[in-house]
Amino acid sequence: MIQASGNYTNSAQVTAANEHDVDSTPNNDDPNEDDQDTAVVVPGALIDLDLTKTVSGGPVYHAGDVVTFTLTVSNAGPGNATGVEVTDPVPDGFEGITNISNGGTLSGNTVVWSGLSIAAGASQSLSFDATLRGSGDHRNIAEVTDANEADIDSTPNNQDPDEDDIGDVQVAIGGNPEPIPTLSVWLLMLLSLLLAGVVARVVGVGVK
Repeated sequence: MIQASGNYTNSAQVTAANEHDVDSTPNNDDPNEDDQDTAVVVPGALIDLDLTKTVSGGPVYHAGDVVTFTLTVSNAGPGNATGVEVTDPVPDGFEGITNISNGGTLSGNTVVWSGLSIAAGASQSLSFDATLRGSGDHRNIAEVTDANEADIDSTPNNQDPDEDDIGDVQVAIGGNPEPIPTLSVWLLMLLSLLLAGVVARVVGVGVK
């Protein structure tokens, strides 16, 4: 793998032979002899993309909640990143995907942002809303799936959870919200009778 910096000149030579060479001496580091050659690699721009993902609200969610997913793509450089594509295949635990930012497109339940440019040292935030379903998969995973430049430490679109160009968030779904306590009819009647008795006593004292 080409590193972000360093020496890119690679030399090789014949270092030993049983017979005598008529026009070169093995292992003498003479670049003018024909038993030695050098290749120079000129690296293109290198980038280092990192993707993190967050979800609004929580920590416990309920069916019908509308949540906002935010994806942050950062570029540690050293080069500028162009042609960046981010793909978020939203699982079946969510529906009603809306408010997709930054020109993202929706196909089925998959959100895709294409043609993004992120300068070295900069970041780009992407977001969308989705409604939580009561069943299905609630772990949402997104990944950088393409870029024009080579990434120093990750490969786009390889679904490797150990690389830094992939991010996920798990939404913990709870039961139905607790109902607001209500007073029973009998309790209301009892309170009415007690209140009536208090009023009667107050009135009686006033008459005396």
